[in-house]
This record gives sequence, structure tokens and C-alpha cells, in this order.
Amino acid sequence: MSESKSEILPPEPEEERSLRTLIFISVFSVIVLLGVPLWFLTTSLYRAELPVEEINNLSSTLKSQIHYDIPFYIELPKPMRYLVLETQELLDSKLAQLSSEHPFDVDYHVSLISGPKKSDLDYQIELVNSEDPNGEGLFISPYERRIVIRNSENVVVNKLVPDFISRVILDEVLKYEISVHQGLLTTNSGFEIPFKDKLKLTFNLFKGDGLPIDWDTSSLERYLDGALENFRTYLDLRVETQVIYFASLNINKDNLIIEDGQYLLTERNLSSFINYSDWGLEDSTTTDPTLNFIIYIPSEDTRPLKVQNSEHNSFLIAQYGGVLILNDIVDNQLSETDLMPILDIFTSQLYKLIGVPEHIESLTPKSPQIRVDIMMRLKIIENLQLAVDNLKSLITLSKRLSTINIPDFTIEHVNSAIENINQSIDKLNSREFVDSLKLSNEAIEESDRAFFSENMVQQAYFPDEHKMAVYLPLIGPIVMITCLMFLRVMKK
Repeated sequence: MSESKSEILPPEPEEERSLRTLIFISVFSVIVLLGVPLWFLTTSLYRAELPVEEINNLSSTLKSQIHYDIPFYIELPKPMRYLVLETQELLDSKLAQLSSEHPFDVDYHVSLISGPKKSDLDYQIELVNSEDPNGEGLFISPYERRIVIRNSENVVVNKLVPDFISRVILDEVLKYEISVHQGLLTTNSGFEIPFKDKLKLTFNLFKGDGLPIDWDTSSLERYLDGALENFRTYLDLRVETQVIYFASLNINKDNLIIEDGQYLLTERNLSSFINYSDWGLEDSTTTDPTLNFIIYIPSEDTRPLKVQNSEHNSFLIAQYGGVLILNDIVDNQLSETDLMPILDIFTSQLYKLIGVPEHIESLTPKSPQIRVDIMMRLKIIENLQLAVDNLKSLITLSKRLSTINIPDFTIEHVNSAIENINQSIDKLNSREFVDSLKLSNEAIEESDRAFFSENMVQQAYFPDEHKMAVYLPLIGPIVMITCLMFLRVMKK
């Protein structure tokens, strides 16, 4: 039956076959000549060329390019100026000996220069004679970069003055810095915040009840002006104060241990006590790093509240700030006398959170200015290394993920970072430490902008499998219809 039906079907007219062929050619031409180029145009990725060779070269030669020198100035009468040359030779010899025992990671020098210091950031050595034959000694000023060396008669007679000066410089002033460059010490304690040249400090008074309190903010500001003076050369500091009432800080009276009539805050309690989200100190108006210092006055029903194993009833929160619990308060008032010891504790915590080395006998000087200088010089090299590591990571990312876009402005950030790195090295080698630090900070910021560019990050998490899931529903039907049409035309 089917055969008879097929026999009576009239053959397809030549015009229809020609029209069908023409339609196929038209559709196929549109797909090939318009669709495919348009698809490539809209889905292709622009990948600007990264300066790979320059970054690799910078990474391999960074430490070898650094030749920084720390100057010490000394004023001597003309007949005694020979001591400068002798002391310099001794300094060079001792540094070479130290480097042979534990190699330095950079080219590190110390220079003794005859004459007055050129700026307030330079170190000045003063030689004075002691009336006591055995009365040699040392005084490092805590208020300025001044080092007083007292020579005894025995030191002068035995011609040990150059050795005495060199030991003071290398063993009393720079020993910590030298040990870091030798790899004997590490500067990362885990407490300090990532270093930036802008920093916000907030001093908060938390009160467990709602009774008004008066605190002498003017004396607080006067104290901080002096305490923060050592940092203002290198950092842009902003200080704010506030009072928050009815702040319980997650203290549950029933969970506290009572010992000798006191409520004891143990290490186990601290895990629930430290809850930043409940403290209300987040500031969404700035991207600058913030350190929060809190004076907490508990309510009457939880006094006295003591921190276990804490001499000053305080504790430090890594990369966040510090807390001091104050139980003794008279007439709901904090006077200048009450605030001074509290601010001393907060200043000590601030130094640790920024990364200033602690004063350790025979390792770091007591002078806070010199310790801040040491930290800043070490931060320059850390910043430079971090900026180069960011650029290296960008190269690795671009090689592993060939589907991510590399826009032109990313290359601009990369080039700017490289320029800042090179300029920072030049400033460091020229003893311009403040400018070098600023440039190293800018190098980190530019390398971060290059690595974390949103145009790159948003495509880094869009793999080829996801693209197939998007393209198949669109391309599949078109390809199938075109192939069937092609087979039918060829069959006819």
C-alpha cells in the first residue's frame, strides 16, 4: 500500500529544490560569515601583555639591589678625628665577620660621619670623658636620637675608644636589626596589622551601666600627641574617642569564676567575651586600618572583674586592639591621673600591634624612637618583597587561567608598582628612608590593585564547563537544524 502511494507522489519541482538549496546556502552563509565572527568577537578575551621578564628579573635581584647604609654622626675636635676612620674600619670588619657567620639578606652598612647630624632623623653620638678611671658608660636618650658615650681613662689609654664606639653601635643600637637581616630573628609575631601609611586609632570608654561619666579627653589628647610623635614621621594617624553605655560585652555573671571575692575572667571566658560584631566599633566610612582601644567599666553586679594572669588587668587582641578593665572609679569620673597609667598600657599595646620591636636588654635599645626607626627600615624591605610577590602571583595566575581577561589598566597598575619599587630602592640606597617607605606602600597598593582587579577576578571563577552549559542550549539546535538541512539538500 505504501509503495503504491509513493508511486503516485509527484516529483519535487526543480524550482522548489533550487529554492531549498538557496535557503540552505543563505542560512549557512549567515552562520559562517556573520554568526561565527560575531560569536568570536563577543566571547574573545583581551589579554594585555604582562612585563613577565621585568617582573622575574626584579624578583630574582630585589635583595641584591638594596645597599642601604645607616649614618651615625659624631663631632670631634680636629686632633681626635682620626678616631672616625679607625672606628669605621672596625665597623666594616665586624660587619664582615657577622656576615661570614650568618650572611645578610641585603647589603648592609653602617657609616660613622664626622660632624653634626643633618636632620632630626639622624643619629648623633657624643663622646664625654668620665672622671672615674673605670667609669665608662652609655646613655641612649628616650626623647631624641642621641647617644652619649662616656670614656674612662682606661679606655683612652689602652686605645679602645674605636672598639667601644663600634660595640655601642652594633651591640646596643642595631643588634636587633642586624639579627633580622641575618635570619636569626623574625619580625612577624602574628599580632601586628598589615602595614599602611594611614592608621585610625579609636579610644573607647565602655560602661556596663547607664550612669553618665566624665573623662578628661583633653589630657588624653595631650598624652597621645607626645606618645604618637615617634610615628607621625612615617604614619598619617587619626585619633577618635567615644563613650558607649550599657555595654555588657557578652559577660555572663553566672559563667564567671568567683575567687577571693572577685569575678575572674579566664582564658576560656575570653573566647566569648571577644565578639567584635557586638561591640559596634566597625567603621564603614573608611578603608584605612583601625586599631580599637577599650576601657571597660563593668556594672556594679560584676565588680571587681579581673583578667586571669594579667598584671594590668588588660589583654591584647591580635590585629584589632587592646582592652583594659577598670574597676576602681570615683564619682563616675576619669581624671588625668586616672588616665595616665591606662594610656601607658595602651601605648605599649599600640607598639606591639604596629610591629615595633619590644625593648629587650642587650637586643633592642630602650629608646622608642630608635625602635620605631628600626621597624620602619625593616618594613620597607618587607613591603618591597610583598609587592614583588603580588606581581609574581599575577603572572602565575595569568598562566594557569588562560580564560581570564587582562585589561590595559591592570598593566598600568603593574607598571606603576614596578616604578614605585625601583624608586623606593633608590631612595633606600640614598638614605631617604621616609620617602622610601611611602613609595614601598604605594608599590603594595598598586600591586594589589593589579592582582585583585574585579575584571580579572570575576572571570577567574567562570570555567569552561560553565560556558558549555550556557552555549549548548543556543548552539545545539542551530547546528542540528543546519546539519539536517545539509543532508536533505545533498540527498536531493
